[in-house]
Amino acid sequence: MLILIISGTIWSKIQLYRNTRNNRELQDVHEAISVNSEIEITVEKEVVVEEMITVEKEVVVEEMITVEKEVVVEEMITVQNELVEEEMVIIEEELAVEEESIRDSENAPSIDELIELGFKEKNLDNFQQAAYYFLRALALNPMPDLALCLIMDCYWLLNNLGERDYAITELKIHVKTNISRFNPELQHRFDAWMIKENLNKYFND
Repeated sequence: MLILIISGTIWSKIQLYRNTRNNRELQDVHEAISVNSEIEITVEKEVVVEEMITVEKEVVVEEMITVEKEVVVEEMITVQNELVEEEMVIIEEELAVEEESIRDSENAPSIDELIELGFKEKNLDNFQQAAYYFLRALALNPMPDLALCLIMDCYWLLNNLGERDYAITELKIHVKTNISRFNPELQHRFDAWMIKENLNKYFND
């Protein structure tokens, strides 16, 4: 009987020990699971944060690239617009010059008008102004006989003003332009005039 009681008591203690040990093991397991769960959650959070940061960086980079592209495109458009505006200004200026030139040519006096103005100034003893009108008339390529008269008149006017060298310089181009157009009679008159004025060495180069 005593043995049974002792055995029962020992068995109860054994059972209690086992239960206690099992409870501790379970608690350790729960704690381990809890720790592992926390570690996993922490790792997952870190992964999520890293992914978010990566996504945000990519978004920022894409936005920066987009902004830079827009800026470049705007700058290119601005430059193109400026070039177009400059070209338009140049074209407008050229058109304005052409229009002015046309107006000037339309309003410019004719050969006959210039000769008439020249003779008026010559009769008033305004030799410089008269020579100016005669030279302008020569620049309009008058008929050969008229060109010869203008050449001789221009020389006479400027020579009387003491500007012989200037007269020779100004008339050389007109002599070269017209001498090939002179018929024999005009050529004879021209040669005789050059001999009289001692101009052979200037106009026969």
